[in-house]
Amino acid sequence: MAYFLGVAEKMRVKFEAYTCHATGILSPAGMDYVFTSIDLDIVIAISEERHRHKTERALALAHKGCFVAHSIRPEVRMHATINVKDT
Repeated sequence: MAYFLGVAEKMRVKFEAYTCHATGILSPAGMDYVFTSIDLDIVIAISEERHRHKTERALALAHKGCFVAHSIRPEVRMHATINVKDT
C-alpha cells in the first residue's frame, strides 16, 4: 500500500521497516475471472511504543483515502501488524 508511505511522510510517522504482501482471490465470472477480494498483509516495525498510535492512524487514513482501493470492485481488506523493534 504505497499510499501509506505518502501519508506516513506527511504525518512524520517514524518507522524502521515496512512490508506489504497482497493476496487476491480470483473467481470465475462467465468466460473470464475477476478478483473478488484482496487482502493486504502489512508489517511495520517502529522504534518505540509511543509511535504506535500515530502509525495506526496513518494506516487508517491510507486505507480510507487510497484511490486504487476505491477504483476497483473487490473488497480490499487490510491486516496490519505493528512491531516495536528491540533496541
